[in-house]
Amino acid sequence: MPIRYYQDDNGYLVYENTNTGAEVRVWDGDLETAIDICSDWHGGRSSPSFRLMGNDFSYRNLRATLKELQRVQKMADAAGDVDGEDYLELLTTIEDLEGIVSRIDKIAD
Repeated sequence: MPIRYYQDDNGYLVYENTNTGAEVRVWDGDLETAIDICSDWHGGRSSPSFRLMGNDFSYRNLRATLKELQRVQKMADAAGDVDGEDYLELLTTIEDLEGIVSRIDKIAD
């Protein structure tokens, strides 16, 4: 996958397509919120969410984390006994990650 990322001096994560030079900037604060949610919902040490908590902000891991949190949402929906505030934070994080991944998808090959 030709997407690499780095953090610029302003605190943005810059995702760059190394083939085309196209870039997308993501405010690291958006991912800090996702890290907080992942600490509550991760699927163990080998899960994408756990890797995100360890600052793996790669495009591949962001996509995998999104899929993991979407699976968690389905399980929470089926269980029906999740705290309302926690559930809302989960949904908000999923929506935020969908937006971030979608923006990076547009520059990926």
